[in-house]
Amino acid sequence: MDTPRDTNPTSLPGPPPPAAPSPTPPAHVDPPAHVDPPASAAPPAAAASPPVPDGLVASLRAEIEKDTAEERTAIEEMRAELAALRDEVKQAPPVVGIPAESPDKHLQKMIDARKDVYADWPAKGGLGDEPHPFALQDQGLPVPGVTRDPLPDGAADKISPVPITHDKPILAPGAGGVVGPAVLELGHLLGKLGFANTVTKGQNAHGIFDESIAAAAESFCRDFGVAEDPTLFTRDSRRNADLHFGPWKWEALLRVVARDVEGALAK
Repeated sequence: MDTPRDTNPTSLPGPPPPAAPSPTPPAHVDPPAHVDPPASAAPPAAAASPPVPDGLVASLRAEIEKDTAEERTAIEEMRAELAALRDEVKQAPPVVGIPAESPDKHLQKMIDARKDVYADWPAKGGLGDEPHPFALQDQGLPVPGVTRDPLPDGAADKISPVPITHDKPILAPGAGGVVGPAVLELGHLLGKLGFANTVTKGQNAHGIFDESIAAAAESFCRDFGVAEDPTLFTRDSRRNADLHFGPWKWEALLRVVARDVEGALAK
């Protein structure tokens, strides 16, 4: 017996259903190109400066020219001072060099030679063109504290051809009181050499460095060519050296009086 054929069209075999389409990848999109930011607006032009008055320009120019002239003058003055210093250096007495070999022996020879020159210092009428004994540099000798080390406190001065042998005070015009005894001694010593003063006349019991003693001291210094070391005074040194009776004037006076006493004893 035949099987009846299915006449339902849905049950009939047909072609397979189409496959689902695969998803399409998104198309490649380039990144946006770099775009520079818009340029900032240019600053507004500055307002024009008001014109400078001609009078102000002339005034400024005059001040600049004045300052320049003053600077030129100052430069010329400095050049003149420098030239003067160079002349002083050229005229300064040369410092006698001490050889490297046996410097002590060489220096001692120089000192001994200068001692012979000042053996009779002070002499009446002075020593001619010879420098004063305290002027070591003028004699070509080293100066303690200037061209060589200072002398230690209390050390003997073995460089000066005429060493100071006393400790008398420096006397100034009008001095008295504690230095009264020294003034009296000065008056008596001057009197021994014929320079009369108020002390020798018995008119100065308190020992005042009066005009009479100052005049007698000045006469002694003039007759024997004696002077005081101006480096002992920091202000107005030359004038103060003339007015004061200091260590070098004392030394000269003591030496002259000692020679006179020795001469008198020898007779």
